[in-house]
Amino acid sequence: MQVTFLLNKNEYSLIASEEWERQVFIRNFKSFNKAMGNGYNDDLDGPLEGYTYNEDLIAKLNGVKAEYPDEIIMVKADYLAERSIEDNIVLES
Repeated sequence: MQVTFLLNKNEYSLIASEEWERQVFIRNFKSFNKAMGNGYNDDLDGPLEGYTYNEDLIAKLNGVKAEYPDEIIMVKADYLAERSIEDNIVLES
């Protein structure tokens, strides 16, 4: 499955768009992976704004896994965002 979120990237919304990518988009994918317990790209490092939201999301996903254990298929979620490319360049250098 592929989902595309288009954000206006201009001088007026650049900061808000980058924060949304980092704090919401990327963190939600990592939270999903953490809840699935697949050990793939699930670190919730970085600033802690919104951290309790992600812990609630993880708890809810774990509740669904517990309620329907035979119907859950292990999957890994990944993301590609302009912000993630920038973060990886910094990480690798």
